[in-house]
Amino acid sequence: MRLDLNQKVNIPECRLQLEAKMLFKKPAHLQKKREDYVVLDCDQIRFPLLVRNRLPGDRFRPLGQPKPSKLKDFLINRKVPRERRHRLLIVLSDGRIIWIAGVGVSDEVKVTAKTNRFVKLEIKPSSP
Repeated sequence: MRLDLNQKVNIPECRLQLEAKMLFKKPAHLQKKREDYVVLDCDQIRFPLLVRNRLPGDRFRPLGQPKPSKLKDFLINRKVPRERRHRLLIVLSDGRIIWIAGVGVSDEVKVTAKTNRFVKLEIKPSSP
């Protein structure tokens, strides 16, 4: 499934909606860990984003890590239950995993002191 900036997409299999929204100023709530959204450096992301489930062999560079690791290992280390792993939404930009919804963000798209443009990815329950 594809997601453009300032667009919402429904994911009926998960009963979720995913939105990518441009923010015009740095959010005050960056320090709080949330599972339902993430704020990223818009200049490090290429739209449209691809949203899918995980695939065998997926690799991901977790926040604070110098190099990519296997997504499977990352999920095991984060103690994500096996039965939940196949339902996770994986968001990719230009073929790179940038967010595992509700679990982790890529170091490559984190907000830094040099970030000027912000994008918020948010998951919400979809309307019936």
